[in-house]
Amino acid sequence: CFFNQDLLTSIHSFFKHAEGTFGVSATCTLWPHSIVLAAKGQPVSLAFDMERPIAVWSSEPSALTVSWPTAPGGRPKRLATARWDLNDAAGEAIELRVFEGASAQHHIQAADKVLAGGLGVARYFATPD
Repeated sequence: CFFNQDLLTSIHSFFKHAEGTFGVSATCTLWPHSIVLAAKGQPVSLAFDMERPIAVWSSEPSALTVSWPTAPGGRPKRLATARWDLNDAAGEAIELRVFEGASAQHHIQAADKVLAGGLGVARYFATPD
């Protein structure tokens, strides 16, 4: 399955045949910059910060509210400024792509200059029943 399809399509195929409840975080050496998060019947949340190069996910949403260490004497800052909760009741998956060298905001602005429509096309699917 992973050799014939991309990571997101492979996870979709898994969910078509799986029974039960799942929270999935999938990576693969064939696509080292992609991570697929999927939830069906179990919470999965993704948190990120547009100014800092950080993204974290957890099956316990309250775990994403922790403070991030700062310079000595500095005021603690939240780990992330935005959170996406996957729709675990209906089932949902999302593909996260990781790029080195800058913040998410930098990569979004660079893509907007190069790609027609920028990064406006999201890659996700609702998990099959």
